[in-house]
Amino acid sequence: MPWLEEIKLVLTGGSDEGVVALRKALPDTKIVYSGPGNTAAANQLRGEWRGKRIMPASEKQPSEEQVLVVSGNDIALGIEAGRFKLDTDTEPATIDINMSDTVLGNNTPWSRYLGIYRLEGDTLTLCLSAVYGGRATRPTKFSPAGLRGSMYVFHRTKEEAGEERKP
Repeated sequence: MPWLEEIKLVLTGGSDEGVVALRKALPDTKIVYSGPGNTAAANQLRGEWRGKRIMPASEKQPSEEQVLVVSGNDIALGIEAGRFKLDTDTEPATIDINMSDTVLGNNTPWSRYLGIYRLEGDTLTLCLSAVYGGRATRPTKFSPAGLRGSMYVFHRTKEEAGEERKP
């Protein structure tokens, strides 16, 4: 198909079979495959989480519960949804989130976040900093003090905590 010059493909599973089949079906097309990502670490995060955004002590703490849903390398937090990439070879482990979907009428310029995360049993702590105008500073510690972004503490829902997660 000469009109199809390039395909960018991201798979959330650990299999390369789909890429092989696609390359066979479209031999004259350049296919860029970014790989499955860190599927073992992403699998540990899958499921539904509920928690709160933690503000610095000097600010009023929000009372509304936040819901985080992770499936494969897809993520949904509040009114936004997108994809994420993990790096577990760093200390603390890092997460990069690209939000691509939002509720209609939401006028936020934030679409990309750099962050760190910590998973302790069924508790997930996220510290995220929005990339704005191409600039962002990744958080370096798990504290809302001095953070130009958001800190969240989530707990896996009971339904998800009871399920066995396979690496």
